Amino acid sequence: MKYFVSRQKYWPTGELVVEVAVGGRDYANPDMIVPQFPGEAEEYRDPRQAVAAAIKIADAWKAASGHAEIEVRTGFTHGFTAPFESGSYQEAQAWAQRQYQQLDNCDACGELLDNERYTDSFGEGKFCSEWCALKSEEEGGEACL
Repeated sequence: MKYFVSRQKYWPTGELVVEVAVGGRDYANPDMIVPQFPGEAEEYRDPRQAVAAAIKIADAWKAASGHAEIEVRTGFTHGFTAPFESGSYQEAQAWAQRQYQQLDNCDACGELLDNERYTDSFGEGKFCSEWCALKSEEEGGEACL
């Protein structure tokens, strides 16, 4: 899973938000503002990192622009235009934690899994790399770290 962070000016309301879109760049709303701050217009594998970056971007944008009403919003557009619901930094962080807990991790090293996944020679387990699958198999299923 990917999480895309972008600054947005929602139409027609003109609301300024830093958006964390589930699904990556293709699932962000179309009102993206040209990237200006570090971490912006980037895809993240870990939703907690995406929200942390979004909060930093929102704070920097507030300081640079003088706009106090800039929020971090999280959501999923399903590939359409779907402005995300208003919320606090704490709600965004709680959302990111819930998202993280639903993600698959490598059975060997614990890293978040991408779309590309591996299994051991018995077709069991889920691993981030062939190396982790083989190492886990050699060690009887124990972590490869």
